[in-house]
Amino acid sequence: MILSRYFHDLHGSYQAEIEDLRYDSEGNDVLQSRLAQKRRELSSIMPMIDFDPVLVATAFHGAFDFEPADAVLFEELLAREPGEFHPWLETAAGVGIAEWAEPMIAQALGQEMGPDFLSTVLGLEYAFSRYSDPYVREEAPDDDKDGEDDTRDEANEPGDDVRIDDYLEQHGFDRRGES
Repeated sequence: MILSRYFHDLHGSYQAEIEDLRYDSEGNDVLQSRLAQKRRELSSIMPMIDFDPVLVATAFHGAFDFEPADAVLFEELLAREPGEFHPWLETAAGVGIAEWAEPMIAQALGQEMGPDFLSTVLGLEYAFSRYSDPYVREEAPDDDKDGEDDTRDEANEPGDDVRIDDYLEQHGFDRRGES
């Protein structure tokens, strides 16, 4: 998966936000009740799509059913930035949408940034459903029979040079070399 800087920056935050909503202080899984509450409050949090899309996007968690045949469309979406997204109707054609989410989508589309926000939600939900941790790569099976080291040089992939520093900074640590 190749993530644009935009999705790279949001993906881990989205996962963390979902996990924050999942458990109460006693360890009980309360995700569905918290999502229902967020959905009821959508009108009041909708203005935040411009500066904190992750907080609003979680209200749409579970609203989309991605068809395997459309994986290329969503992998391509994850490589784009806002303003580069395909039109909403073209992107939405590749997913099943839960009936309960349709009024929420209509509400989002009424916002100036609504179409880009909804594409962001689709990208975040797709990545969440397919990739558990954006900072850990799944390693290929070790079936090296000829004894040669067949590891790839992944240091040149987009975002690799900032991935760990960004993650640590998001969790309250200072960047390397700073005091």
